[in-house]
Amino acid sequence: MGEFWKKHDSHAEYAPSVLSRLGDQVTIQGRVQNVSLVNASDAANIELAGESGPHTVLIWVPPDVYPKAVAAFGVDLAKALAGHPIRVTGRLGHYGGKIPGWKGRFQITLDDPSKLELASPTEEAKLKQP
Repeated sequence: MGEFWKKHDSHAEYAPSVLSRLGDQVTIQGRVQNVSLVNASDAANIELAGESGPHTVLIWVPPDVYPKAVAAFGVDLAKALAGHPIRVTGRLGHYGGKIPGWKGRFQITLDDPSKLELASPTEEAKLKQP
């Protein structure tokens, strides 16, 4: 499908096109703001920087993929990814977790850590373009 969004921000203006892509494999780029583990410490949520809102996108690293992500990026995913621009490809869906403030957001489910890449400096510069 190519790049779904050229940069990550509040995507309220993209909501109709996003809804039409639910269930599809999509690719986005953004800067990692935060990585948080679920209570069982066997899965992670990656939040991208930008304005918060109901249409911001989360990256979900499910329990079956989490050990592979740790093998690829290190035990401390937050340290490895926070502040870095990334490109990620995965299945677009609605957030399905338990955090009330995240209800209504979209999430991309990562099914293979090789689909999460640190962006090159050139790609990082493109993220800053309007």
